[in-house]
Amino acid sequence: SGTGLFAWLASEDARRTVIASEFDAPSREWAAAHRSRPNLRYCDRLLSELAAAISPFQRAACFSKVGKRCHVLRC
Repeated sequence: SGTGLFAWLASEDARRTVIASEFDAPSREWAAAHRSRPNLRYCDRLLSELAAAISPFQRAACFSKVGKRCHVLRC
């Protein structure tokens, strides 16, 4: 994430939910303060940890088809 530029640009489309992972607290806080949107979340966890946290049924539903989008992750 860094200062959140990519996440900010990716979240321009309100139909998307964007999760940006950043471990550096000052960078994450700056991005959240200066580049926030309702569909954009900043967190301090690995995205792989977030993916592993969803239930197997949700995971199967999200990743069952190539190109299908998954919007169930929460920080």
